[in-house]
Amino acid sequence: MKTVSINEWHMAQESELLFWDKKRYEPARLIEAIRDKYVLFTEIKKIYPQILTEPPDIGRALEIGIGPLCLGVVSLLEPAEKWEITGIDPLPRMALPKLPGYLEAFFSELYKKNMTYIQTPAEEFDNPVNAFNLVICDNVLEHTYNPQKIINNIYNLLLPGGFLVLRENTLSHLSKWRKKIFSNKYHDKAHPTFFTFQELINIIKDNQYDIKYQQKDKYETIKRLCGKSRRIIIFCRKQ
Repeated sequence: MKTVSINEWHMAQESELLFWDKKRYEPARLIEAIRDKYVLFTEIKKIYPQILTEPPDIGRALEIGIGPLCLGVVSLLEPAEKWEITGIDPLPRMALPKLPGYLEAFFSELYKKNMTYIQTPAEEFDNPVNAFNLVICDNVLEHTYNPQKIINNIYNLLLPGGFLVLRENTLSHLSKWRKKIFSNKYHDKAHPTFFTFQELINIIKDNQYDIKYQQKDKYETIKRLCGKSRRIIIFCRKQ
């Protein structure tokens, strides 16, 4: 799987910082982001509800790349008193500007959750092994500089029997080749890393995850020719 230099990754993070700084001022884009998290949460609940089973004691959930506004899938876990939530992101946490009342109410409830925000790249997240029941990695790996290291680290972070939920964008071999050829002119700064579905699966299997479910979006030939990505969802369990 492709890795990138630290300098290239820092350029990507500067692009991400500008994106989020603009996004937080636009209610329509915030609503879109919230909806996207609900879609994944609903998919988990429908397809493999065991992932969201209420823990007998206190469950610990981690979201990698939760974003500076903490709009994470883990923030939807209920009952709130049963979950300790950790969100990590390379960007500093951002304060919200003045928003419409309905969004202020949403974020007010969101920030009442038992959540710890840690500013760090996922590759450098240092935590005791066997610490989490659930790890969410939602559309994050393409923003990182070493996705393989992150997948490896997650395996150590999970408790035996714990779950990893991945939702990522993957490219075909043709799309990867096209992106490499045209990268100098059309480089997507915010997404420095790219990989195929099979490359991602290989890393998961290297760590002996038990893949419980996988789903791929439709991927017509014209999309591959145009270099479009295919979104995939994978549910894994640590054996």
